[in-house]
Amino acid sequence: MKSIKEIDDALNIISTARNRWDYEEKQGQLWEAVRKYPKEAIDYFYNYPEYQFSIAWCLAHLKSKIIKDFFVQEASNKDQYIRWCAYINIKKYKSEDMIEIFAKGLRDRSSLVKGEALEAVKGIKDQRIMKELNHLVTLKSFKNNCPGYFEQANKLLDEFNGF
Repeated sequence: MKSIKEIDDALNIISTARNRWDYEEKQGQLWEAVRKYPKEAIDYFYNYPEYQFSIAWCLAHLKSKIIKDFFVQEASNKDQYIRWCAYINIKKYKSEDMIEIFAKGLRDRSSLVKGEALEAVKGIKDQRIMKELNHLVTLKSFKNNCPGYFEQANKLLDEFNGF
């Protein structure tokens, strides 16, 4: 099957990377394979844990129902980088059914995930979001460790309270 061969070839190429820069140069073929065959890439994600981040990173920048459904599920992944990819993708879908997922992202222990969740909730006026934002800005650790996100959360609260 052509899709499997293309993904296999791309994964074999990136597995030979000697450093980060070499990896980034070699990742182009994986981007193309994932773009052409997202369903098969999702299968690879589950079957080859050593390539999960590479595959998730490529999928995060695509938009389709199958990818949205995949990332809604992976928003609870134990790996913070997979959750980060999930929120990069799902922040594109601002609908009522996503609000609880965005609120969960604001509660995440990873600052990467919180940052994407903050981007996702821009313009959403919902009490669940306001509750999470209020909680975030009371956390001293959040203020000290994520000053940019802390400022962004305060700005969103100000906008929310202005309505």
